[in-house]
Amino acid sequence: MGIDLGLRRVSQLLALLGNPHKSWYSIHVAGTNGKGSVCAYLTSVFQSASIRSGRFTSPHLINRWDSITIDGQSVSESEFLNVEAAVRMTDSANNIGATEFELLTAVAFEIFAKQHVRIAVVEVGLGGRLDATNILEPSNEECSPTVVAGKHRGQDKGVLATVITKIGLDHQSFLGNTLSEIASEKAGIIKPGVACIVDATNADDVLSVVYRVAQENKSQLINASFLHSKNCHFIDTKLWGPFNTKLTPLLGNYQKANLACALKTLETLIEWFPQELKDQKIIEEGIKNTIWPGRLQWVNLMFPNVDSPVSVLMDGAHNPQAAEELSNFLETNIRPFHKRINFVIGFTKGKNCKNIIKKVIKKGDSVITTDFDSIDGMPWISSYSAEDTAKMVSDSVDSVFVRALPSHGETQLDAVTESYIYGSADEKEPSIVVFGSLYLIGKILIKHKEQN
Repeated sequence: MGIDLGLRRVSQLLALLGNPHKSWYSIHVAGTNGKGSVCAYLTSVFQSASIRSGRFTSPHLINRWDSITIDGQSVSESEFLNVEAAVRMTDSANNIGATEFELLTAVAFEIFAKQHVRIAVVEVGLGGRLDATNILEPSNEECSPTVVAGKHRGQDKGVLATVITKIGLDHQSFLGNTLSEIASEKAGIIKPGVACIVDATNADDVLSVVYRVAQENKSQLINASFLHSKNCHFIDTKLWGPFNTKLTPLLGNYQKANLACALKTLETLIEWFPQELKDQKIIEEGIKNTIWPGRLQWVNLMFPNVDSPVSVLMDGAHNPQAAEELSNFLETNIRPFHKRINFVIGFTKGKNCKNIIKKVIKKGDSVITTDFDSIDGMPWISSYSAEDTAKMVSDSVDSVFVRALPSHGETQLDAVTESYIYGSADEKEPSIVVFGSLYLIGKILIKHKEQN
């Protein structure tokens, strides 16, 4: 089954599994862009603070089990497959008919229970209001460190905070065609009486919807913002004082807002983890150690007849808002130092590709288009053909070199090699950028890992 939003099936499935999601605390994160980074910041700080934690994000980058982590490490393949088999058996035996994402959600929640995590950071899959992860409910416990440490499976824990990151236009066929409509779906994760942290850089249309929904739920709304002072940006916190946004190792100006969301969320958790989160150095250490692959990430790749690795920038930008942020990064950090940028691109079907292409690719650039085959565990995902994407580039941008290089179900790494060969013809160290889909980046990283 493909995408079929709703909570009935996942609710039934989790009940039969003993409601594993009620045995740990959670942070629920929704948004169009930035939610994965916020999840990464939070779990990195939990590691630094020795708080046993889980993280559930989607889609996976390389393997299906990558979407579930315990203390920052992907769960093992064997554990994932064992729990998945049990969840699928429960689904089948009771004729529930859960979707693939609902099954994956149940697997993650069951693994978190089995691994005795104290808190899990859960990213929404699609939208929010009707997403399978929105089965999470508010905690009904009093905050107390002794209670947190002493509870066991079967007693009701739940959501301690919700987070709404930057919202833009994406998945309109499911969520609506305006920012207000999409924001209404995203704000559906706001829980009665539970604090909600919102990225204050959102458009007014978005913020007004979030404010209204928070008020309806009697939820404390916390604006996450950053300040500017003497050539630096900082995030002010009541508990730990100011944090310089340069602390983050993640690239992109938008990380200031993402980091603000994470820090404001951590402040709300101090009542539940007063000892673990009291030290500013612990928080800073967690931020500095944050890793979030596939998003403005430099990856060293080896090419035939090249002695040393070549740095390639990979970014999963797949909607207009993310494309604009990628373009801003390129204008500041790459274009001033290179004759042109050599792109490798591929898109998931259904995306507004021409709008994305126009924001990133400029006159004089080179573009190798490719595609990708089926995604493990996500049979409804498919890509535009390399030829279709090449035509969209030609229709969208003048005076660019475009070549379609279909993968034929084999390796997208060939497209990156071709881009390097073309770029190195007139520049000793050409700039190579891969973007358009996390699935494309995942496929390239898989082949790179196999070859090295």
